[in-house]
Amino acid sequence: VGGDDDGAIALGRYAPKFIESGDYEFFYVISQYRYLMSDPGESVALLRDIEFATHLKATSIINNSNIGTATTKEDVLRALAYADEVAKETGLPVAYTTVERGLIDEELEKIPNLLPVDVFVRPVWEENMEG
Repeated sequence: VGGDDDGAIALGRYAPKFIESGDYEFFYVISQYRYLMSDPGESVALLRDIEFATHLKATSIINNSNIGTATTKEDVLRALAYADEVAKETGLPVAYTTVERGLIDEELEKIPNLLPVDVFVRPVWEENMEG
């Protein structure tokens, strides 16, 4: 839900009755290249705001650092240290690092908990750049 604490407020409404009563996984999705997340400290602060709004604690991190179709192998590799720092500061494990399937090579295959993804929807401005 949402990308910030405002987007997560709706989830907070259901937390006491439905979510907290059972086991749940709360993945905090981060991207070094996203506004308000460019450094680990910002990402940690935003997570704390989201946890406050949802009345839930995150259980792990998904590193989804990308710049859309402009993402390079170097962007992915650079973001690994960022994700590790967010994990260290929050005490949460990095469950996955997502990488667009077409970008994966032998080096990227070695990323721990690599999750290859296929992108089916692209913003209009990226579609226009490709065609």
